[in-house]
Amino acid sequence: MTRFFAACALMATALLGGCVVLPDPRVADTPSAHPATGGLAPLGPGLEGEVLVLAFSGGGARAAAFSLGVMEGLAALPAPGGGSLADRVALTTGASGGALPAAWMGLHGAAEFESYRATVLDADWHGRVRTGTASPVNLLRLYGGGVNNPDAFADALDREVFRGARLGDFGRAGRPQVVLSATDIANHAPFFFAPATFAQLCADGPAMRVADAVAASMAAPVLFRPLTMQAFAGACATPGPAWLGAADDRQAPWMLARQARAFASYREAERVAFVHLLDAGLTDYLAVAALLVARLGAETPHAPLAPDDAVRLARLTVVLVDVGQAPIDPWPLDADGPDGQQAIEAAFGAAMGTNVRLARDALAAALDDWQTALRDWRCGLDQAEVLRLRGTLEGWRCDAVTVTLGRVSFDDLPPDEREALAAIKTRLSLPRDEVDQLIAGGRAAALASPALRALSDAPRR
Repeated sequence: MTRFFAACALMATALLGGCVVLPDPRVADTPSAHPATGGLAPLGPGLEGEVLVLAFSGGGARAAAFSLGVMEGLAALPAPGGGSLADRVALTTGASGGALPAAWMGLHGAAEFESYRATVLDADWHGRVRTGTASPVNLLRLYGGGVNNPDAFADALDREVFRGARLGDFGRAGRPQVVLSATDIANHAPFFFAPATFAQLCADGPAMRVADAVAASMAAPVLFRPLTMQAFAGACATPGPAWLGAADDRQAPWMLARQARAFASYREAERVAFVHLLDAGLTDYLAVAALLVARLGAETPHAPLAPDDAVRLARLTVVLVDVGQAPIDPWPLDADGPDGQQAIEAAFGAAMGTNVRLARDALAAALDDWQTALRDWRCGLDQAEVLRLRGTLEGWRCDAVTVTLGRVSFDDLPPDEREALAAIKTRLSLPRDEVDQLIAGGRAAALASPALRALSDAPRR
């Protein structure tokens, strides 16, 4: 009987094959003979005093909703010298679901919260995609690379959320710069929607739709087919970053070497003509890889900061907005253990969890090294150079600069609230009551966060 049903399923699949037309993938970027140049983590210009970098982790709508609460908390925390901590955000990075708040801040700043709620969180994105893989039609789509077309998802985001915005619109009018990430599945490496990447692709980065970058960052395997970009090797003569030499350096940090090999491949037309992108959570769940690679490949003690920003900086705080889930499965109480689906989910979670912890520890070490290098460089400047860069010697202390790592997460909440939020599933959209819980939790976590409280001159409650 089982063979009979299997045969029927195969026959249905074959019959439906002629009815299912998978659209050709759309190339998301365009060539440029003179692409804009820059780094992987565009910090500045015009930085001074207290500066924040927000890294929004993956986690689907759970991440997008919790991050809204964090943005509200930042807007409620006063900053030294006036304004709020939201005004001190110079750079946001985003992976997967975290790409939504990261992109929103780059376009709007920490404002228009009601619009973010209505357009991003209240929309039924989950209901618009095919989620089952049991039907023959969806199996055919899966054989084509994924059940859903990321281009259609990107079009909906462009139409309803980002309204035609381009990557070149980030950072205007005092708003933060933004680096979104995805996964280059051929190179097994993170892909950064950053000036250095587009220059290596000979592509017009500022002209690319924000929606395409966000859709690529959120393109979960199986659920979505990879989003396609083209490597226009030969279209430009722009030199690659200096750290490309790490590709063949056996002493280079492995992460830098892997990124260098990926970048080098974008100019090798016989090897890579197209770059296929899936969910950033596969390689950069915490959205910190761009900053980490930027520091590992830095040629100066202050990079990616410019010299004049580096002498005006008092404190740079990188804050991880992290909605990672701890295992809460019931099957460890059962001698039979997990079923097939649970085993796959547990294995995937174990691999991702290990990578997340390693990435966090690597970033912490890199930031410590950066702080030491910054202090040594600043204290090696003569007064004439300080005056040239800073404009004044008043208040100058060469060692008065710190680079720290903080985190805002469910762990900043009481145990009962933490457990309730951790139980919410990772999906493209969530019920309103769960969205409300996550927003409230994000705001409370931001207000309670030791890292943010240390930056704020707000009286303790």
